[in-house]
This record gives sequence, structure tokens and C-alpha cells, in this order.
Amino acid sequence: DQQLALLASLVGLLDTHSWIGPQGPLHAYELLLYRFPEGWFVVRALDATLLGSKLVSIGGVPAAQVEATLRPLRPSDNVSGELDALEGPMSYVEYLHGAGIVDDPAAPAYVLERPDGSRVTLDPPVLEEQAWIEKYGIVGDLVGDAPEAVARRTEPIWTRLDEPTTTFLI
Repeated sequence: DQQLALLASLVGLLDTHSWIGPQGPLHAYELLLYRFPEGWFVVRALDATLLGSKLVSIGGVPAAQVEATLRPLRPSDNVSGELDALEGPMSYVEYLHGAGIVDDPAAPAYVLERPDGSRVTLDPPVLEEQAWIEKYGIVGDLVGDAPEAVARRTEPIWTRLDEPTTTFLI
């Protein structure tokens, strides 16, 4: 994991379209965070009661410092690319462990603040990246349900007759 983080710091000097990963699959903790102006918030989780909770820290490292540590490991050309590049590593075991944020991958100690102000510390289960992507409905930069044209964008070609308007969509 440390070698991955070191190599990622070199690739991080390149453009948004460059990427490096481990030899095998990446692994992700079962939650997905998204950066809003007020900080990182849970937008998908195994436990639905965590939705809307704000990230306080991971492994005892404050959320802002986690973001600052991961930022140089992921290339980006602009603010939008930076946001896109950081979402995964906020959950990826290999990045968090390799960057020294998480000491024990089995106990990442995510501290979340719920909307009511209460705090919870958790060690979410781990999934292989592909299972994580499928479980949370991640398609490119989208998460969850999407309009048909967006939801089917991974298909090389698709068609449908829209009967109410008698329009053939390709």
C-alpha cells in the first residue's frame, strides 16, 4: 500500500486522465463520501442512518488533513476533476493505509457527526471495488438512480421507442 501511495504521488503530477492502481483489485470501505462546501458527507452507506453525516476524521486524522494528504496522490486539471479524483480514495483501503491515514485496514475508525450533532466511530466492512461500485450504483461520476439516457451510457448502443411521443431514441 505504501508503494502504491508513492507511485500515486508521481502519477498525481500528471493530468486528470492518468491513473494508477494496485496489481489486484482496489478495496473500499462500505460508505461513499462526497465533498460539499461544508465538508465531506456520507451520501451512500450500508447503514442508511449514516446518510447526511459529516466526516470528522479517519484513523484519528481530521477530514481536512485526510483530503490534503490524498490530494497529491490523484491527478486533476481543475476543481471538478479534483473532486472526482478524491471521492474514491476517501473510501479506498489501499490509499488510506498507504498514505498513513489508517494504521490497521481492519479498523479505519471513521468518525462521523450525524445531523443531530451526535458522533459515531465505525469500522465499515470492506468490499472489492467492483462490488462497491455495483452496490452503490456508481456509473462514472453518477451515484444512484439516473435518467435512462445517463443510466444506460455504459452501453455501446441502445434504442427505445417512446410510445407517447412516437419517437425512436438511439
